[in-house]
Amino acid sequence: MPLQRAKPTTHLGDGYREHGATLATWDERELRLWRLPDLEPGLSVPVGGTMGDGNPRLAFSPKAPILAVVGNNEVTLWDVGGRKAVRLQSLPSPQGDIKALTFSSDGSAFWLASGGQASSIISRWRTDTWQEASAPRLQVDTGITALAVSPKGDRLAAAARMG
Repeated sequence: MPLQRAKPTTHLGDGYREHGATLATWDERELRLWRLPDLEPGLSVPVGGTMGDGNPRLAFSPKAPILAVVGNNEVTLWDVGGRKAVRLQSLPSPQGDIKALTFSSDGSAFWLASGGQASSIISRWRTDTWQEASAPRLQVDTGITALAVSPKGDRLAAAARMG
C-alpha cells in the first residue's frame, strides 16, 4: 500500500477496538479516521469548520463506536461504527469553551471540562442516556487543559496550565 500523507493536526485515539486502534486527522473541513497499524482509510466525519481554535478536542469511547468532538461550545457525538458517520446528538457546554473531555475506561461515563483560563467546571455525563449525572459539578479555580480517568474509574485527574 502506498504511503498516504496525513492532513495537519492528528490525534491518536485508543478507543473502540472492533478494528484496532484509530488515528484521527483533521484538515479544517473534515475529520478522517484511519485504522492502525496499516493506515487503512476509514470514515470521514463531516465536522466542517466547527472545531474551534485549530486545536481539535476529541475522545473515542472505549466500549462503543462513539466519537465525541468539540466545536462551537458543545460536544457532538458521532456513531462511527457503520459505513458512514452518523451524528447522534450534542451536549452543551456548562460554562464557555470546552477545554478537555474523556470517557471512563468502561465507557459508562463521560467527563468534560469547560471554562476559561481562571476557572473551570468539570461535569459528568451518563453514556447510557447522555444526560448530565446527578453528581454535583466540580468547580476549580484554574483553567483545565486535560482530563484522565483511572482504569477502575474511581479517580479523575485534571491538568492545568500554570503561569
